[in-house]
Amino acid sequence: MGLTPSMSKPSELHSAQVERVFQSFWLSFGTRFTERYSMVMEEAGKRHDVGIRGAKTGWAMRFARERLTDEDVERGLAGVGANPPSLDEFVAMCRPQWVIRNAFREAVSQLTLRQSGQDSWTHPAVYWAAMDVGHWDMTHLGHDQLIGRFEEAYRRRLADPDIAPVPAAVPSLPAPGRGEADREKVRAELEKIWSIPGLRSKRQSDRR
Repeated sequence: MGLTPSMSKPSELHSAQVERVFQSFWLSFGTRFTERYSMVMEEAGKRHDVGIRGAKTGWAMRFARERLTDEDVERGLAGVGANPPSLDEFVAMCRPQWVIRNAFREAVSQLTLRQSGQDSWTHPAVYWAAMDVGHWDMTHLGHDQLIGRFEEAYRRRLADPDIAPVPAAVPSLPAPGRGEADREKVRAELEKIWSIPGLRSKRQSDRR
C-alpha cells in the first residue's frame, strides 16, 4: 500500500505542532528530553543537531498520520507528568480514548492468536496491560467489564521506561480429547507393542 501525501510528508500544521511540543519539553525537561535524539554534525562549517531535526520530522509525520488537531496536542501537553514521554506515549496522551480502544481490541485479538504463536503486538504495553488484567478475563469477559481495568493497566505500563519486551509465545496444548493424532503413526506404534513376545499370542487368542 502506498503512502498518501499526508502520511509521507508532514504538513505545516503538524510541523508547527511539533515545534510547540519540543519547545515545551525543552523548557520542562532540558537535556533529559533532547539527549534522546541529539546528534551534532558539522555542515558547511557550522554545527547542526541533525538528530533533533530528524526527530522533529519523525514526530510531525506521526502527528500527520494520526491527524492530530491543535486541541489534541494541547490535551497531550496537559497530560505530561514528571518524565519526558516517548512519541507513542505522547500520542496516547493526545487521544487517550481512541488509543485505548484500539489497544484493547488489539489485546483481545492477539491473545487469541497467541495460542498458536501467531500474535504480533504494536507495543509491549498492550501485552502487559492484558496480562495485568488476566488472560482468562480478557478472553472471557465483555468490553464493559474490562475497559476500565485495561485502561488503568495500559496507562501504567505505557509510562514505564523499563517495560520488558513481549516474551516469545508458547503454543498451548489442545484440550483433552481435542487433539488429532496421525493414524499411521499410531498403527505403527501399536504393531510394535503387539510384536512383543507374549502379547502377540494374547492378541491372536483375543481375536478368536
